[in-house]
Amino acid sequence: MAINFNVTSDDLPALIRIGKLRELMTKIAHLAEHRSDKVICEGKIWCYADLVYLAYEYYVLARNYGLTVHNFVKWLEQEQAILKQHHLAWPA
Repeated sequence: MAINFNVTSDDLPALIRIGKLRELMTKIAHLAEHRSDKVICEGKIWCYADLVYLAYEYYVLARNYGLTVHNFVKWLEQEQAILKQHHLAWPA
């Protein structure tokens, strides 16, 4: 993860959250290929809609820091129904 500007202490909460989202999405990535499955991780049962929600949150935070998000754009555009369930507008 490469940040394109000087990081201040105000940026740390968002950057920590980005790191945690990335780690969690990696752990439950199985859901991207097996949408009807459930995954137990970190004491919670996760479904495909949860993965989409986490990806959206990552996208919104990461683009503010110049991180690569193009791989999320097409996928999230295809998942409008799930985003609407969570009352998330696209594009953000």
